[in-house]
Amino acid sequence: LNVFIVATYADGKAPDDVVGFDNWLRKRKDTFSDLNFVVFGLGDSAYLEFNEFAKLVDRRFHQLGGNRKMPVCLGDGAHNIEADFRNWQASLCELYEFTECKVDALPTPSDEYEVIHPTASEIKSLGGAFTGEPEHLNSYLFNAPAFSSNNPFLAPVILNSEIYNCSDRSCRLIELDFNKSDIK
Repeated sequence: LNVFIVATYADGKAPDDVVGFDNWLRKRKDTFSDLNFVVFGLGDSAYLEFNEFAKLVDRRFHQLGGNRKMPVCLGDGAHNIEADFRNWQASLCELYEFTECKVDALPTPSDEYEVIHPTASEIKSLGGAFTGEPEHLNSYLFNAPAFSSNNPFLAPVILNSEIYNCSDRSCRLIELDFNKSDIK
């Protein structure tokens, strides 16, 4: 069974790190008759192109002869994506008659991990750090008006305050300074 858990960017496209997979899948012509697959999409219904990449992955593998074992599940970050995932997971476990199917079945003690903060020279030696879309658009170098989705304003964070913190979630109040943006 091949499990595809994929995100969609706001413009309906594949995330940068899977563009190669996206291109490969779109160009495929041979069949995948031996491929059993399921797809879970990570999206947000606030966007017009809600979960478009997940829909594409599901549609293309099906068009190429793959065996869809369950309908694509469109997780929605605007509502409760965790509940969407848990329900999808339960359906998957039921389909394969797993007797035990829990994400949290194996506890992972936090003392088994060490947080490492690399130095700037270490980051540079590894090819740099991923900084998101503005890096591709050179917004970090030329942050000038007119600001738009293609030229985002890089607003400084002026407040980052923990509102509440429990074992599995953190809720923060983030304030940004838009004074120099000319955004009305």
